[in-house]
Amino acid sequence: MTQVSNTNKAKIDCTRDNVCENWLRLTKELHGLSEAEIMLASKFLNKRIELKEKILDEDLLEEYLQSTKVRMGIKEAANVKNMGLFQNMMSALRRKGFFTEGDRINKVFIPNISSESKFLKVEFILKINDE
Repeated sequence: MTQVSNTNKAKIDCTRDNVCENWLRLTKELHGLSEAEIMLASKFLNKRIELKEKILDEDLLEEYLQSTKVRMGIKEAANVKNMGLFQNMMSALRRKGFFTEGDRINKVFIPNISSESKFLKVEFILKINDE
């Protein structure tokens, strides 16, 4: 049996501000985050990418991301007005695995980009199983 390579390509234009949001939307089937959760999670990812250039130690980076100052900045950037709603969304992100133990961002959610990246190449392999 001959295997045929079927490749489809699509280009999605985005900005630095919404690349993580687009990343999470593309991978939604894998994590199941709601639109509101995607918005909040993308703000955490954007901040992480920004800070990674300055804070090289992963433990310090994750610790700083969870500081009150940074969390409140992310809450504001995500336009979440109510503190109770923010806490509920954070709990939902923990339940869905975005945050792991110690409120660290789960590495599977982190796109492989830096603040200087010009593109993010994503490859999906859909394996077709015959019944």
